[in-house]
Amino acid sequence: MKPTGKMINDLPEMTLVSDTTSLDAKVKGIINQSFVKNAIRLYFLAETYLFNKNKLQQIEPAYLALTKNEGGFARVGFYIKSEDGHIEKENVPYIDLVESRIDGSMERLMSVTQLYPHEMGHLIYGMLNPWKGEESSKSLDMHYFSVRTDYSTAFHEGFAEHMENVSRIFEKNEALKQGIFSDIEKTRSKSAIAVKGFEKDLTHPFRLGYFKVSMPIWYQKYENLKRYDHVINGKAKFLNSSPELDDIEDRLTFRNAGIRFREKDLRNYVQMLSTEGVISTFFTQLTQSEAAQHFLEADFYKPFLKDTSLVVNAPKDIFSPMENQFLKYFTVFHEHMDSNSSGSAFVDFMEGYLNAFPSEEVIVKKIFKESTDLEYTRNLPPQIWLMVRNHKHRLIVPDPFGAFTLPVYTFDLNAAETDDLLTLKELQKEEAQMIIEYRKTNGFFNSLDQVNEIKEISMQSRALILNSEYDQAYINQLKMPELNFMVLLTTPLKYLVLQTLLYFMPLFGLIYFFFFRREKPSGKRILSVSMIYLMQWMLFVIAGLIVAVSLSHPLYFIIFISVPFLFIGVLKYKNNKVRRYRSIFATCMMSLLILLSLL
Repeated sequence: MKPTGKMINDLPEMTLVSDTTSLDAKVKGIINQSFVKNAIRLYFLAETYLFNKNKLQQIEPAYLALTKNEGGFARVGFYIKSEDGHIEKENVPYIDLVESRIDGSMERLMSVTQLYPHEMGHLIYGMLNPWKGEESSKSLDMHYFSVRTDYSTAFHEGFAEHMENVSRIFEKNEALKQGIFSDIEKTRSKSAIAVKGFEKDLTHPFRLGYFKVSMPIWYQKYENLKRYDHVINGKAKFLNSSPELDDIEDRLTFRNAGIRFREKDLRNYVQMLSTEGVISTFFTQLTQSEAAQHFLEADFYKPFLKDTSLVVNAPKDIFSPMENQFLKYFTVFHEHMDSNSSGSAFVDFMEGYLNAFPSEEVIVKKIFKESTDLEYTRNLPPQIWLMVRNHKHRLIVPDPFGAFTLPVYTFDLNAAETDDLLTLKELQKEEAQMIIEYRKTNGFFNSLDQVNEIKEISMQSRALILNSEYDQAYINQLKMPELNFMVLLTTPLKYLVLQTLLYFMPLFGLIYFFFFRREKPSGKRILSVSMIYLMQWMLFVIAGLIVAVSLSHPLYFIIFISVPFLFIGVLKYKNNKVRRYRSIFATCMMSLLILLSLL
């Protein structure tokens, strides 16, 4: 489908793409050559199950809307334009993908062959366990693989992210699979450059900040890589680390980016269950486990058949092991989970799975232990959410310059780390560490008042925490910023322009000191010469940014920018020794500043 641009009852009107168009041929080609076909089959199995359970009136096609909306979305409700007006599909789910994804290479990390299954994971989970109330989260952070959010968001996103790994692992097109894993290797190499540069940008104050500025561009590729690498190597279960920085928001940005890990420090139980990377790790392992080979009695499979009167003698002949495992997930989602539950969706899933399939208890608990290094328990402490007012908090990870902020920060005391507590500005670092240590030694907090038991922190600090209790009314009156990718790009570019001008002043000061001071030039001449060098400096800065964004080696900057400028300067001023030396000096100084910011 494609949108007409018209809205009906707040839902988009769509036109069906003709099966004679090149666009239709492209989409069908992708379906027939990749795991996308398997994802669609899973959708129909879920629909058939709901239809046979009398939860659906009819089985609908798997609708795909190709739009201009950047990214991918699992949505519900639309209208189809017809000759007689329009056909209402208000309760029908569909996947919304930006149309350009269809034209991209299928052999790329997070191409449509992996994005579509991800969104299908959202869509299927939403069908089987629909939200019955007003969706809300006390965590203000936008979800990312390494970010701690809340139980519901982490489970929903973690299950969808595991679908990306399933699409890669179970891809039957070997050429496509090889291409994807080849791109994973390339992304791994390039991301290492960006991560190292970003860390230096935060910890070394005299760099131009290229990798910090370009974070909105390179970070999503790194995020996509983590969704595979950090699942396979099990890093999702470890706490993220952050460097010692004066700005607490820089520390939170670095920590949430999941760039470095404290590999001896596991997340605690609450942190595990509210981190989507941990959920994705669990499901990726379970879907590949021996549980998938465990087929059940024939009656279990009847609701997944179009004709329920058929006798199922050999489920293995109808469903693959991977599909067999997903049928179990579907059953648990629909019959044993409640989207309105205030507890952990992961615990609800575990309890439902163990209740529905008790013969697989040993397998499931073993995989839980492998994914978390913790023993499974249904017992969870209460969530104790705190709210820090008048703290300007960045809402998304790849936004180190605060393009999108709110004047408040929220966190669960039982999941908090030192950096979270330090958003309470009057709290001392030693006191924040004492709170974490108290929780480790005495167990989770059962109430906010329990903070009074920590005698090692001052009365003022205890009062500060007690007075920071979460206030939903205050949150409701805040105006959420509208997320816009162009704003995310232009905000750091403004910073780079300012840095360019600030760096130019001492740079030109050196040029003036060594080459103009004795001449006592006029103001007009100084202005004229400074403009020439400013233009050269801006060209060098832009060239450096291009090298950083493309994640190329700094050698490219030397070969294509520095050396040509040196050569041109020598030739142009071969008969003027002073100007020749001045040109060489300026070029070398500018090149050095750029290289120091790229290395």
